[in-house]
Amino acid sequence: HRHVARWRAAPVLNHGDLRLKNVIVDPESERLVALIDWDSCSSMPPPHWDLSLALHDLGIDGKEAFLAGYGLAPKALAEALPFLAFWNVLN
Repeated sequence: HRHVARWRAAPVLNHGDLRLKNVIVDPESERLVALIDWDSCSSMPPPHWDLSLALHDLGIDGKEAFLAGYGLAPKALAEALPFLAFWNVLN
């Protein structure tokens, strides 16, 4: 994919299975407390690999809620979309 071929970002440790079942949230503050189940972690480009996995199983409302909680700015998300689509194909 042409977008990925031009990528120069250094890889980082990614969870590898960032789904709701592996996220613990404080019910009062609604803030992330922990990520569990790290057996699928890998060194991949940030944050696109984890985002492609997390967004894959969600409906539109779930995706919007996840992205709002993730804190990814709309411009950053728009720039990430070609990468997310590419990683989804690989997944």
